[in-house]
Amino acid sequence: MGLGGVGQGFQTMQPSVDFYTKLLSGDPKTMTEALAPTSALIGQQFQRAGQGADANLPMGGYRSQVMSELPFAQAGMVGNAVLGLQPAAAQGLGQLGGLQGQLGLGVAGIGSQQTGQGLASLESAIQAALEKMGINIQGGTAHNFNTVAQGINALI
Repeated sequence: MGLGGVGQGFQTMQPSVDFYTKLLSGDPKTMTEALAPTSALIGQQFQRAGQGADANLPMGGYRSQVMSELPFAQAGMVGNAVLGLQPAAAQGLGQLGGLQGQLGLGVAGIGSQQTGQGLASLESAIQAALEKMGINIQGGTAHNFNTVAQGINALI
């Protein structure tokens, strides 16, 4: 995965992050848009329940009671869906945060890999230059640099 892929990953997540953030802020338009499919489904279910009660219950007090309670039960279900929106948004935003953290670790891994490659190239170049000059690279300053470079590379 290159840095371009990581940047594209962040861009792909941004609309979801924005959506969840708006839900958490209580933005009425966003909450209404998020609830519209659920509200429509609940409405259809209660419409069928009302039609079933109207067609199958005998005329009288019980039928009237059932029919009068259906709108309140429907409103309660929609209200419960509203109350569940923000916790669900918080959970979704938390998951996206974890994914962004993983992408960040990927960037750090690419950076440490490139640093290690750069140190190895620098070490090789210094050794080649010293050998051409006829300087003993088995000890002394060049050897110390080699040890330090290998130690840094091991930390990365």
